[in-house]
Amino acid sequence: MQLKLLNLATGLLAVSSVQALVIPRAQSSSSDVVASLTSLAKQADASTLVINKLKPGNILSTGLTVIGEVTKVLSSLTKAGTALRSASASTTTTDTTTQQNVCTLVKTVTDSATGLLTTLNANLSKLVGSILAIPLSAVVGLLRSAFSGLQTQVQVNSPSCAPETDAGFDLISTLLNTLTLTN
Repeated sequence: MQLKLLNLATGLLAVSSVQALVIPRAQSSSSDVVASLTSLAKQADASTLVINKLKPGNILSTGLTVIGEVTKVLSSLTKAGTALRSASASTTTTDTTTQQNVCTLVKTVTDSATGLLTTLNANLSKLVGSILAIPLSAVVGLLRSAFSGLQTQVQVNSPSCAPETDAGFDLISTLLNTLTLTN
């Protein structure tokens, strides 16, 4: 049974890894950027609620739920980074309204992600030493890479956002480092 659960967790990790590597070549519009950032913030909030509702019990079941939710966030995060990366410069730097929307949404994303990671930090201690510790730690590593990539894209495509959002990304990085140490 434990082997089956581990295989499932490894499968989720593999899917998220592939999603993180696949970069669509089509250009994104400003509406794609706004939609993907909005979706990311909503997913982070939704996953935070799910993890918050976890009750003490089966460690493997808890671990699989956590991995599943983090994988959903990773998928949304990858899509947001890709949308920013593939958007043409004109849609993100010359349109003042779009620029402000992006800045506001990125701030919302970092706030939501901070909430998620704080919740994860409070729930992961019970998984230390479990069969899911390794795949969970790997997912956290993917999150770190994806958030770093998103921050880079914000700095490149929406430079006016950087002073406002860098502090949020720095806090995310600190929380992710704490999660890695926990695991």
